[in-house]
Amino acid sequence: VFCRRATVLSVSGSFTFLVCWSLLLSFGAILSW
Repeated sequence: VFCRRATVLSVSGSFTFLVCWSLLLSFGAILSW
């Protein structure tokens, strides 16, 4: 159960990181236009 919870946490963490990164990239592209 603990391993499963850690896996879910790491997956959601990396997913959140990817979403934030893409948002930052799109925001920078909008600013540079």
